[in-house]
Formats: sequence, structure tokens, C-alpha cells
Amino acid sequence: MNNFEYAPAPESAALVDIKSEYGLFINGKFVAPKAGKTFTTINPATEEVLAKVGYAELADVNLAVTAARNAFTKTWSKLPAAERGKYLFRIARILQ
Repeated sequence: MNNFEYAPAPESAALVDIKSEYGLFINGKFVAPKAGKTFTTINPATEEVLAKVGYAELADVNLAVTAARNAFTKTWSKLPAAERGKYLFRIARILQ
């Protein structure tokens, strides 16, 4: 990829796999919240329940911050700026 152009983005929920429940994404994987709490996400256009999502409390946040700090120190900060830009562009494209 030599340019930063956006490709068409699918907007139909039929094109994506939405699970009924998600944990917290910490250190590269989904994990259950320490307290076991979740909250329900709702489609604002239809009021349809989309999924249950893990509710992070202080212990979960501390784990996530530690994992992020380690990832930054050991890997991310050592990548050249152009390489970091490629990753950020890929993330932006997925979010689009």
C-alpha cells in the first residue's frame, strides 16, 4: 500500500459477526471482567440489543494500563514512525 485512500466501507450488520457477549480486550485478548459485571449495548436507531460488554472496574483498568505500558515500552516505541503510521491507518480503515 503506497497511498492513504479509504476503500468502500460495508454498512450492513449482515456483513459483520456480532457476538452476544464481549469481555474486556486486555493484553491482546478478550478477558472476563474481574467483578463479572457487564452492560448492554443498544442500537440507537432500532433500540435492538446488540451485545453485552464487560464492565471494567479499577482492577481491570490497572491490568489494561500495565499491558499498554509494556506494549509501548517493548514494541510500539521502537517502531519507526512510518511503520506506526501504517498500523494506525489500518486501524482507522477497520473502524471506518
